[in-house]
Amino acid sequence: MNADEIRAYACATCNGTGLYDDDTCRDCSGTGIDNHN
Repeated sequence: MNADEIRAYACATCNGTGLYDDDTCRDCSGTGIDNHN
């Protein structure tokens, strides 16, 4: 995955930064669904 793909795959982070990092797509709300936009 290159940088452009990472930006296109941006997810909603728990803290709202929108940054792609190890916690970005974590299930923050306990729904069992990761937080992709």
